[in-house]
Amino acid sequence: MSTESARLAVCLPDDDRCRCDALSYRQSCYLQCTDDIDLVNAGKEEMVLLKEACARARAAGR
Repeated sequence: MSTESARLAVCLPDDDRCRCDALSYRQSCYLQCTDDIDLVNAGKEEMVLLKEACARARAAGR
């Protein structure tokens, strides 16, 4: 998860393509941690951010 967090940390706040990609990688990690309820819940909460960033990136043609 630290690698995926580092990917997100380098994204500028308005770089939705970068955020979409980084959040997608993090979701993959969350999905693999099904035995840790805290990570499962964090993944569910972050899914909203992922969908929003990816939608903005698509709308901007990025």
